[in-house]
Amino acid sequence: MDQRNFNSGPFSRRAARARPGFTLLEAVMVVAIIATLVALLLVGVARALRSARLAAERQLIGALKIGVEDFKQQFGFYPPLVNDAAPGPIDAMNNPVIRDGAFLRYETLPNEPRFSTYSLPYYLIGALGAEVDGVKGPGFTTVKDDGSFERRGPSTGPKVDMGKDPSRFVFDPGDPQRHKVQIMDRWGNAIRYYRWEHTVFENRTDPRYGQVKMYNVPAEVGDPVKNVSLRSAEFAILSLGPDQLANPTDPAAPENADNIVETGP
Repeated sequence: MDQRNFNSGPFSRRAARARPGFTLLEAVMVVAIIATLVALLLVGVARALRSARLAAERQLIGALKIGVEDFKQQFGFYPPLVNDAAPGPIDAMNNPVIRDGAFLRYETLPNEPRFSTYSLPYYLIGALGAEVDGVKGPGFTTVKDDGSFERRGPSTGPKVDMGKDPSRFVFDPGDPQRHKVQIMDRWGNAIRYYRWEHTVFENRTDPRYGQVKMYNVPAEVGDPVKNVSLRSAEFAILSLGPDQLANPTDPAAPENADNIVETGP
């Protein structure tokens, strides 16, 4: 090929140098596509992390439920509901202050919280110390149905092993006796233990005598009208979930949608 023709033709070096690259519009489109892909990737990662956290929390709540059931199998009753509002909440005789049956049936103090954040550490872990539960360190002696401990005799080890994640086990720094202890969920809120009893028709002349009048299931736990399994439930363990909220009056409230709940039996 004639060199002069090559230099002056469409494939000349000058033409090659003059050929345009990306236009501004094309560059903007490329950046937008990359940004969209990155955003989608971040959303996917966030969803995966959220799912992993929820799964891990459900595993812990499930383990606590099994611990409650093991407690009943050993002692014949479910762990009592501690009155968290009581000073301590240990009385002068170093016994946990326990809610009575009237409270569990919503017959008294209806506006007080229906749960305890202390019951599970006390009765599943043994967090009260030898002066209360008869065992120094995790564990406890025989539990009586009034919520107190024998303080002598054979001891029971923890029903749930918190050693795998000790950061979940938190003592209130404002309590020098270290009686206020809670199990925290991964969002920094105390895990709740609910107890309740059904209200039944008590008039023997009523054809409904002995039948359930009110299920008394706390709203945060669910609606026994829509969830039939709750009609036979007697306790629940609950984490507030990622939104860290709960509505104690309306089971269908959005605050209750992400609550992590295990009920029994």
